Amino acid sequence: MRPRARQDTSNAGRRPGATRRRTTPPGPETSPLRRQYLEVKGRFPDAVVLFRLGDFYETFDEDARVVAEALEIVLTSREMGKGQRVPMAGIPHHALDGY
Repeated sequence: MRPRARQDTSNAGRRPGATRRRTTPPGPETSPLRRQYLEVKGRFPDAVVLFRLGDFYETFDEDARVVAEALEIVLTSREMGKGQRVPMAGIPHHALDGY
């Protein structure tokens, strides 16, 4: 499955004057999934990256916070390596256009 990135061209979900936090580079305990996500996010740092995992498009880190607030969905977290939990929010792939 290929990750899908969409350019964030709006300020939807951002607080006025807020800046995007950069993601932390992967460490030796980082999962392969996390490494792949960080590689894609590194290529599109100003876009909200929708990362396909099974039947869902997931967002992580600051993207997850923005998406959860903008779409009024639950912000959760997931372990992405030993002791490394990251915020995440996702939507079913078949419902993407509805959001």
